[in-house]
Amino acid sequence: MAFPSLQFNSLLIVSVFLLFSALFAAGQSECTVKLSSSLSAGDTSGPWSSPSGEFAFGFSRLERSASDNEDLFLLAIWFNKIPEKTIVWSKNEYSVPQGSKVQLTNEGQLILYNPQGKEIWRPQTNNGGSSCAAMLNSGNFVLINGDSNYTWESFKEPTDTILPGQSLTMGANLYSRQSERNYTKGKFRLSMQGDGNLVLYSIVWPSEHPNVAYWATSTVRSNPDSQLVFDEAGYVYLKQGKENIRNITKKDMGSPQEFYHMARIDYDGVFRSYNHPRKNYAADAKGCTSAWSIVQNTPEDMCSAILGDLGSGGLWI
Repeated sequence: MAFPSLQFNSLLIVSVFLLFSALFAAGQSECTVKLSSSLSAGDTSGPWSSPSGEFAFGFSRLERSASDNEDLFLLAIWFNKIPEKTIVWSKNEYSVPQGSKVQLTNEGQLILYNPQGKEIWRPQTNNGGSSCAAMLNSGNFVLINGDSNYTWESFKEPTDTILPGQSLTMGANLYSRQSERNYTKGKFRLSMQGDGNLVLYSIVWPSEHPNVAYWATSTVRSNPDSQLVFDEAGYVYLKQGKENIRNITKKDMGSPQEFYHMARIDYDGVFRSYNHPRKNYAADAKGCTSAWSIVQNTPEDMCSAILGDLGSGGLWI
């Protein structure tokens, strides 16, 4: 004898289970790096790439200096489809030798080890361990938990560069590098301050004490909700609440379909917006060289900014 209500309840339970399974699968669709996956510095197996192949996470070999007696590597994210392989994020405090390893452990922790297996670095995650990781098409490397939430992301801990879709919230900083090929922190800082002011400083090491600012937006507000936004079209602007109050990039960045975009505080203290032809566009554009081009400098005249800083009684080093 059939029991319609029992059949209905069973069917409902199965349907709900299938629905939640589908939602979980959709949420986990970003996952490309599974637990226990690892990369080794100097290995030929290749980095963890985004689905588009435009960004990669792994070990970038550093150019040797005269004092180096071995190859050194930097855990980094870079543009992967252009010849320059331009680094946009790194653990610049740690240059590591060949044989070092980064692993997403079975416990869901991303850990950088030296060749002897000693832990060098792990990111501070929210809500415990992750269930997988992913190199996203945006250039953001993320750790993802079972609820499909990001427990850590490189976009929240930038070094000297920001990308379209990324923002700097109040209290966040970008630090210049020491030189073009030395990625350790240099002597300039871009600060999205808690008072709503976006400021460029020279800084004193090792204290990180800032000198008098050599450029600022002067956008202090009593109750700020400020962030520096890099939108998908490639423009950088200062936003307070829902209002765009200051365009930092004022020049045409070029179509994102034709160009890659990035903005970076360079080792000379200038915050620059760049574009780079995408491969197909560069091949079709007559006379177009495939390289990064400066679209805008902030400040536009660094010498005037230095003189203004000195004239105000500030210290320039």
